[in-house]
Amino acid sequence: MMLANREILMPIQPLSSSPATLPLNQEPIREGRSKTAWKTHSLVVLSYFLIGVGLALACASVYLATIIHPVLAMATPIVPIALGILLMPHQSKGLFSTASAPVFLSGQPLGIINPGVNCWLNSALQMLCNASSLKELMGDLSNGSSKAIVPSSEQKLSPFQSLYQLISAFRNYQAEAEEGERPTSSLSSAAIRKWLSNIKTEIPAEGTQEDPMAFFEEVHDRSGHFLPLMQRKNEEEELSRKDCFIPLMMLKDGKNSFTKLFNDYFSEYVADSHNQITRWFSTAPKGFLVQAKRFTWNAEGTRVKIRDSMDFPMTLQLKKEQCKEGSRTFSPDAFIIHHGASANSGHYTAYIRRSGYWWHISDSHVTQVNNLEAQNAIKSAYIVHYAQAAAQAS
Repeated sequence: MMLANREILMPIQPLSSSPATLPLNQEPIREGRSKTAWKTHSLVVLSYFLIGVGLALACASVYLATIIHPVLAMATPIVPIALGILLMPHQSKGLFSTASAPVFLSGQPLGIINPGVNCWLNSALQMLCNASSLKELMGDLSNGSSKAIVPSSEQKLSPFQSLYQLISAFRNYQAEAEEGERPTSSLSSAAIRKWLSNIKTEIPAEGTQEDPMAFFEEVHDRSGHFLPLMQRKNEEEELSRKDCFIPLMMLKDGKNSFTKLFNDYFSEYVADSHNQITRWFSTAPKGFLVQAKRFTWNAEGTRVKIRDSMDFPMTLQLKKEQCKEGSRTFSPDAFIIHHGASANSGHYTAYIRRSGYWWHISDSHVTQVNNLEAQNAIKSAYIVHYAQAAAQAS
């Protein structure tokens, strides 16, 4: 499919009429209304009140005709009904419409529409804008204005500027939506591709699916931000590593334990098993990405997907030899899932934790989920962001 040259962001749709089931120890999120939202709400109430008065007068018109002139009695109900209709906010679809304006819940992420095969980028943007350490990385990219600038065809931006402006446009759009205003920021397909051309060495053709992990690698490589990892082979010299994520090499036989695969990365035996590679964090990172290597090649040279579940822990305690200094307790605050049986197609969605609540984001559709639903979903995760527990609490 070809991407349409139009805005790719839009306000999220209303949540389903059935509220998400929350854990017993959680209170429902309170709806936050801006001044604009309260003004709109007041106009709706006044409009329905005037229309109600007009209908009541219409019912009493026969009695009124015995008191005043019959023509005046018939015309009296028309005035409040007409005023009520005129005061009705333009978003309303009429007196008998059952459709309601979108309600933005406090802390709710903003969805992004998918005019083509953009779900890989949508899920990556959600993680970049919401995962704690990645948000901080984005803030470090520029000390300039946070106002997004749509690049012109003649304007050449650095990778830092391109990435920062891409994120800023998304954040500005969400901030405006939270205020109840009509968002003025936008991201067209042309603007997205302009930014990506400066961030990525190669950008996918329009309508082509991309791996969000490749995008994260480009972001870290361009920004120069890597995990504080050290490596030593046997007893030789210690070297720093330029890794932006921890890979978990999944097996096709279904024996995939997070604990084993995670520990294998920090203490890996290679070749004839006599060469040991030891890795560790020199200091505790504020967060790090873990990638479950779900895509591999079979004997026929076909790229296939490993669909087995992975027991990602909701609380991860690093060993002392894995992290030399700082807090060693981490928990997930964002993850991405690939849906579908094929490695060459499918759909990417993101799960984001904000203000103590989990949200499932599938392009423009945003749904609140409880902790148990998030714990079940993370078993199928492709990319998980772990953040320091202390950082999430602050």
